[in-house]
Order: sequence, then structure tokens, then C-alpha cells
Amino acid sequence: RQHSEETRAERDEIKAYVFGVIPVLATFSVLAVLPQCAHLRTCSLITVATIFANTSLSCWILRCTEGAALKRCAVWNDIAHHIGRTLCHLLWINFHSEDTFTRVMMLFVAPLDAARMSGRVSFKLYISSHVLLTVYRFSNDLLGGAPYIVAVFASSQMLLEISALKQQSDQKSIELKIANESLCTLALSVMKDVFACFCDASAVLSSDLKLLETSPTLSTLIGRQATAGKSFEDFIHVSERADYLEFIGSFLHTPSTAESEEKLARAHNAMDMKLRSTQVRLEDSFAIPVDVHVFHAEFQDVKGQLVYLIGMSEAWKPKSAGSSKRSNSSRSSKQDLSQRVNFDTGRLEPQTPLYSKENRHLMSLPLEDHSEWSKPRQRRSDSPKPALEQGKAWQRLRDSGM
Repeated sequence: RQHSEETRAERDEIKAYVFGVIPVLATFSVLAVLPQCAHLRTCSLITVATIFANTSLSCWILRCTEGAALKRCAVWNDIAHHIGRTLCHLLWINFHSEDTFTRVMMLFVAPLDAARMSGRVSFKLYISSHVLLTVYRFSNDLLGGAPYIVAVFASSQMLLEISALKQQSDQKSIELKIANESLCTLALSVMKDVFACFCDASAVLSSDLKLLETSPTLSTLIGRQATAGKSFEDFIHVSERADYLEFIGSFLHTPSTAESEEKLARAHNAMDMKLRSTQVRLEDSFAIPVDVHVFHAEFQDVKGQLVYLIGMSEAWKPKSAGSSKRSNSSRSSKQDLSQRVNFDTGRLEPQTPLYSKENRHLMSLPLEDHSEWSKPRQRRSDSPKPALEQGKAWQRLRDSGM
């Protein structure tokens, strides 16, 4: 995977050079046809031919090579471009060293153009030869050419630092792309496994609801061929296609201004996957409706394109509000019961206060001393004595002769 990413980076770099060299090619082509620059025509035509030859080589590499061959050819492509720049610089030094315009082009524009291919050792060799040619250009007048020499030295140092940063950036970019591909593949694999656990069928759809992969489970569910490239809309019952398309449209948003697009991008980065579900009737091979509940997972694939992973279940039904309330009440009652039981003693213990708020003060009354309750009880003088009164009653009965 890393090899393929490096190859892709090489291809993008060569493409950037092909499009970036067009202004330089156009500049020297204009110099070659201007009557005022007739004395520069020969050197201008040679420069145009060199640039055109190098550009043709780059186009041939992009068209005819792939993989490891492209990486090998890219190395020789860089060397050919650096040699062409060096030869053109030497050409202008020997024949038109005093021309200000071409001097600026060779001293500053050519190294900046070469910085696009600054990921290899050949760039450092080119910069070294460029500095030496600059010193050679002003060897007869070092004092007059000192500003140019100093500027070339400074710019060369900065270009070498940019080259090192570019190499690090390219490597980090490759690593991030590989990590992103791994995460996207893992997300798709996990969602497929989840849908396979509780769904009767699953399928992968593109943004226009085309099957990206053949789905054997969907074919088994409805008895129709669900091959890659077919539209999932064709498997939905005619009476529900409009409602389903409206449901899918709720995933997408069409911002009308640049500000809304920016907000949508931030929202999409904050949540890379959306999960939704709906009830749909499919149509089997006998045109009989098949009631299924369709789960949708929306996310972006490796190429940044919108992908839907759907799972279909015939048995699953969404819970009603009444059943959820009953289950919640029963769950809460069981939880309350488990909280009231003391499992050590097996007894129920109250978890709510014994007294209301206005009678809470009764729980904090001071305890009194009841030790006197164990002493013999003292009767009042006027209180009745049951045993004595009963004895007097029997005595009165005997005296009366009964």
C-alpha cells in the first residue's frame, strides 16, 4: 500500500511540473518571435526546444509507465530536467550574459521551477552546479555581481531547506493516506459484520443508490439477482420508492451560500458517519411486497465519495412508546425492590423517610431514662385494688348466708 501511495505521489509531482513549466515555455517562445529580441532568438529557440523535450519525456512517463517502472523513470526524468536547466544556463552565460531579463530567469526562476522536483539527491547536485555557474558568470566582475551572488547563495540555502521540508511533508502525507484508507476499510468491515449479525441481508450502495458490490444475501431474501451496478431503487416496491428517495434525501443537504458550505464541512468533519433506519417494502421475484426494516450507515470511502451500507431485517420491529414505558417501569420497580432487600438478613428495609417533612423533628427527640419502669409500681391512694375488693365481696356473701 505504501508503494502504491509513493507511486501516486511521483505521478502527481510529474503532473505538477508539466503544468508548471507552461509559463516558462511561453515566455521563451515570445522572446523567440519578438522583433525587438532578434539577437536572442537562437538561444531562445534552443531553450524552448530543451523545455519541450523534457516536457515530452514527462508526458511519455505518465502515459506509458506504472508502478515500480514509473518510480525508476521518475528518477531519470528529474536528472534530465536538471541537466537541461544547467545547459540552458551555461548557454545564456556564454552568449548573452549581460541581458537582464534572461539573467533573472536563469538565476532565480529556474531554481524555483526545479524545486518542484526537490525530493531526490539530483536536486542538491543541481543547486550546487547552479551556484558554481553563478560565480562563473560574474568571475570577471565579482564586485558588480556580488548582489546576485549573495542572493543566489541565500535562495539556494532556502531551497535546500524547502526540499527537506517537502520530503518530510510527502512522507507524512503518504502515512496519513495509508492510515485513512485503513480506517475507512476497518469502518466498512465492522459495519458489515454488525449488519451480518442481526440482519437478513446487506448491501453497499453508492451515492446514486447503485450497488457497488454483488449482494448474495439480498438475492436470497427477495429471490432476485442483486449484482453490482444495479439500482437499489429497482428492488423497492413501486408504492414506496418516492418515500424512500425522500428519506435518502434527508441525509444530504444543499447549501445555498459559501458560508453554509463551510458550516456543512465542519459538521461533516465532526461526524463522519450517520446511522438511520426506516421501514420499507421490497419487491420479490413474484412482485409480492416484503416488509423489511432497513438500517443505513452513511460515510465516506477512501476516495472521499459518499457510500451507504444498508442492512435489511424482516423480524426486527421498532419498539413502541407504551412497551418502552412498561419495560422502564418494571425495570425501575425491580431496581427499587433490590435496593430495599437486605441480603444479609433477608428482610426488607425502608429506603424512604418514616416521617414527613413536618414531622422530621420527631426523629431527633432526646431519649429519656426508663430505668424506673423496672421498679414496683406505686398505686395512688384513690385507685381501686382488684384483689382486695374481690376479697371483701366474698366476705359479704358469706355473711349474708349464701
